[in-house]
Parts: sequence; structure tokens; C-alpha cells
Amino acid sequence: MSNWQPIETAPKDGEWVLVFVPDKVVPQSGHRGRKIFKPSRVMIAKWCSEPSLQKGHYLSDFAKMLLEDHGGYWTGSQYGEYPIKCLPTHWMPLPEHPK
Repeated sequence: MSNWQPIETAPKDGEWVLVFVPDKVVPQSGHRGRKIFKPSRVMIAKWCSEPSLQKGHYLSDFAKMLLEDHGGYWTGSQYGEYPIKCLPTHWMPLPEHPK
């Protein structure tokens, strides 16, 4: 039995969860007009409604738009406080740690 749930039901309190991100074609950073294919994947992520950027980092226009339109965005553990460009569709709690 799958524990995947619609992303709309995911916690938005900063808790880390597993998210499913479907296949998508997205613009490639730094290459005007160029697009790349991002295969579907499962990743660890959390909802970010108040980014805490380190000195020298900035909030992208994409992140600003998501904050304004949705009150936040999903960020993956490898991205720091940067948004995931392909939006997750499902989530599930992280499994328990080994004993």
C-alpha cells in the first residue's frame, strides 16, 4: 500500500518530507531559451515560507513569484533555500531512522 498523499495535504511547518516530482522540461539556468529535461524523482524537501538566505545569496525572481502567489515554495535539501523548479505533486513522511 502506498503512503503517497496529494501535495496539498503536506505539512507547511518546515518539516522535512519525501516529495515526488514528475517529469518536466524546464528552462536551463544561464542559457537563454535553452531547455532541459528533468526526469521524475523522489527527494527530501520542506515548505519554505520565510527564506533565510546566507550573506551573498539572493532570492530569485522565481522564488519571489512563488512567495507572492503561493505564500512559499518547496525547497530540496541539496538546494539550501532555493525553490525546486519542478513542483512536487505528492508527499509522504520520512521513514523512521534505523535502530
